[in-house]
Amino acid sequence: MRYLKIIFLILIIVVTNRISVFANDRPQLFGFSLPYPKSIPMFSTNQQSLYFNMEKQIPITLKIDKKGKVKKIIPEKREDSLFVKYVFNYLNNIQFEPALDHNKQVSSKLPLIIQFQPRVYTPDFYFPVNDSLIINDRDLYIKAFRVNEIEAPALISFPSFFGDLKATDSFKIYPVILFKISLDKSGKVTNIENDLSTYPAFTEQLKSAILYAKFSSAKVKGKAVPSETYLLISFFPSNNYPTKEWSLATCQSMKLIERFQLRIFPAKVALLSKPIPKRVPATTYSSNLLPLYVGEEGSVFINIDTLGIPFIRHISKFNNLAKGKVKQFIRRMRFFPALDYQSKPQPFSGLIKISLLNDEYIRVEYIWLNSNP
Repeated sequence: MRYLKIIFLILIIVVTNRISVFANDRPQLFGFSLPYPKSIPMFSTNQQSLYFNMEKQIPITLKIDKKGKVKKIIPEKREDSLFVKYVFNYLNNIQFEPALDHNKQVSSKLPLIIQFQPRVYTPDFYFPVNDSLIINDRDLYIKAFRVNEIEAPALISFPSFFGDLKATDSFKIYPVILFKISLDKSGKVTNIENDLSTYPAFTEQLKSAILYAKFSSAKVKGKAVPSETYLLISFFPSNNYPTKEWSLATCQSMKLIERFQLRIFPAKVALLSKPIPKRVPATTYSSNLLPLYVGEEGSVFINIDTLGIPFIRHISKFNNLAKGKVKQFIRRMRFFPALDYQSKPQPFSGLIKISLLNDEYIRVEYIWLNSNP
């Protein structure tokens, strides 16, 4: 009996230590760890198979209780309810490790992306944290904290700054400076550290400029808290220097390559930067380039290599006359490649949507860049 008690106590200690180590290993912000699937089973459904003639991404949100059970599945758009019905039983049967709030299991919300491919009945599911504790998309990861009332600090404004680049400079990889910044609960800068610089001649200038920038406070459940965040400053040759003053209120009206010269994020996860199109303007083109009909749209799923060259994986929903032109159009595109946290180029896969806005302009939407900087 005595030996049984000793074995029982040892088991309690081992299990307790495993839970403690496991909790500490989980990605977290402000003491909050997101739920994630314990395992991802093969997809199955009891619904009639859906057929797609183009790539489609469906954002949804799961409500998960403190035991890791899915209680509700909510589409972001009401018109996507059919897709939720298609995957409902599958997602409802996945067991999740529940969210942790300072190591206490709590109920939570979890945004994820369902991706359907043409003529493929099995969708792909993208979680903020997957079953191997890997984070593949920083934007989705940050969004998951936001829906749980954990707001990372935002960049409100940044002063004009200098660079010695010219539009004729041919960089395959643009120079970057990454700073780690400490903020008090009012958003005031208390410390600045240089985390990475491939443009050292301007590092000190930008460090001084940060003192004149404005940041919002980080908030947990509505309460302002001190925080640490990262600010990525990118130098694109096609931008004018000195730059315009950057403002969160007006950045959406900037050219894409101007908007993305300043990006803020709370954790070094996934990629430092996703691919950025080199062409300016990056989102509108003359309608003479493609024989599209008014209102017509389609999608192209591409791979972008480490040189920034795109390769088409799927092309969907264009009329036969336009399809060949779309292929030529995409193949002429060039990107600054995705970068890791050592500023090394990385391969990337992403979705582009193309539509005819009116008789004069074609809109090109890079889905991976839809999130705010």
